[in-house]
Formats: sequence, structure tokens, C-alpha cells
Amino acid sequence: MRKFVTIGLLGLALVTAATAQEHKKRKPAACDSTQCSRPHPGSNHAHMGGAHAAEMRMERQLEHMDSILNLSDEQEAQIRELNRVHREAIQSLNQEHKMAIKALLTPEQQAIMKAQREAMRQQRGNVMPEAPMESPE
Repeated sequence: MRKFVTIGLLGLALVTAATAQEHKKRKPAACDSTQCSRPHPGSNHAHMGGAHAAEMRMERQLEHMDSILNLSDEQEAQIRELNRVHREAIQSLNQEHKMAIKALLTPEQQAIMKAQREAMRQQRGNVMPEAPMESPE
């Protein structure tokens, strides 16, 4: 019985290692440097944040859909517009969520949270200051 468990674990380890190697080989989609402010190796443009990654995923998804479904130019334009509206709605919802959390915290807790976010931002290399957690008026 021990032999089966050992063999099973070794097999799982090999599959995991092979998957990790394959994942490392994949290259991220190239971005349009005229709109991108994220740093890339060998590039001189800066980082914009999570919105960039979301835009890149949506664009890759659209390219994949087009390759399978042969979308018309009009359909692609309509999907891009839907993606833009969706992205804006998500950003608005995220801001509301941040504000609701902030309203629950004491001033001391808010200061700790702000310091933690700034530390994380600097650790990631994103030195842009955080947008204030205030409702737009």
C-alpha cells in the first residue's frame, strides 16, 4: 500500500513540475506601448496597475473569440464597447466597496490600512500614490 501512495505522490510531483515549466514558457501578450504604462523587460514605459491586466485579458479573450467565431468588425466593436462599460462598472463597484470598508474602520485602522497598501505598492514597484478613498463629489 505504501508503494502505491509513494508512486502516486511521485507522479503528482512530476505532473506539477511539468505544468510549472510549461507555465513559465508562456509569454504574456504584447501590449500597445502607446496606451500602456506598465514596465516590460526591454521597454521604457511605466506601470498603470490592475486595469492594464484586465484590459489585456479582455483583448486576448476577444482575439480568441474572433479566431473561433470569425466575428465581424461591427461585432468586435460592440464587444469592445461592452467590455469598456463592464470595466467602468467594476471600477465604480470597487470604489464603492473601498468606501464602505473605510466607513467601518476607525481612523487608526484607516491609517494602518493606508500604510499597508503603500508598502505593498512600493514592494511591487508601483510607486504611484494611491487614489484617495473618498467619494467623488
